[in-house]
Amino acid sequence: MSISYSNYYEKVYFTALFLAITLQFIACSSERDDTVPVAEPMLIIKFDPNQARINNLGEPSMVAVGNGAQSPIFNTISSHYVEISQSATTALDAGTILYHAPETTIGDTKAIDFKQSKIVT
Repeated sequence: MSISYSNYYEKVYFTALFLAITLQFIACSSERDDTVPVAEPMLIIKFDPNQARINNLGEPSMVAVGNGAQSPIFNTISSHYVEISQSATTALDAGTILYHAPETTIGDTKAIDFKQSKIVT
């Protein structure tokens, strides 16, 4: 019995080539994940018990004589709305909204949905 080496090597070559091509199709997924991860800003809230009291414009404020004021101690906090504005006079909702917590209209008016709030300790 005579073996033709050229025929034998051709069969081995084409079998190996067929397996390599088949493995390429099996190993590759038809679903490609071309999504680019989106950078998420991190908001860090620090409380200073000695911080100066400020008014709604961010200016130093004093408590008027005869009025009372609170200086609470925060154990936990949650934020509802975070917006970056271009200047101090930029109207609300005219800046870039970074975070807006879920709201509910169960009581007929829009309100914060505290059940879905992210509470930070």
